[in-house]
Amino acid sequence: MKKLDELASKIAKIEEELRTLKSSEAELYNSLQIAKAVLESYSRVLGFTLKVEKLAMDLEGDIEKHIVQILAKRPMNVSQLTKALRKARGTASRRIVAAKLKKLETAGVVERIRREGRGKFYRLASKVKEEST
Repeated sequence: MKKLDELASKIAKIEEELRTLKSSEAELYNSLQIAKAVLESYSRVLGFTLKVEKLAMDLEGDIEKHIVQILAKRPMNVSQLTKALRKARGTASRRIVAAKLKKLETAGVVERIRREGRGKFYRLASKVKEEST
C-alpha cells in the first residue's frame, strides 16, 4: 500500500507540473503574440521611414529633402516649416520655403490642406503616404 501511495503522490506531482507548464506555455504564447504585433508595427514604421528617405534622396535640393523629412512627421504651415528647417539646416527663408513647397506641390509630393484659422498647411501627399505603407 505504501508503494501505491508513493506512486499516487508522484502522479499528483507530475499532474501539477503539467498544469504549471501549460500555464507557462499560455503566458509565453501571449507574450510572443504581443512581441509579434510590436515587431509588425515597427516594421511598418521603418518601411515608411525608409520610403520617405528614398523619396528625399530622389529630390534635387537639400532643402527639398529636409522639407519631405519634416512633413513626414506632421503637417505644418510655412512658418512652422521654416523654423524646423532652420533648426535642421541652420538657415531657411520663408520665401524659399514657400517656393519649394509650391514646386513640391506641383510635383505631387506635398499637398495643401485646410485647417482652422489662417495660413496654408502642408503635408506629404496622400499618394506618397499610400505608396510608403
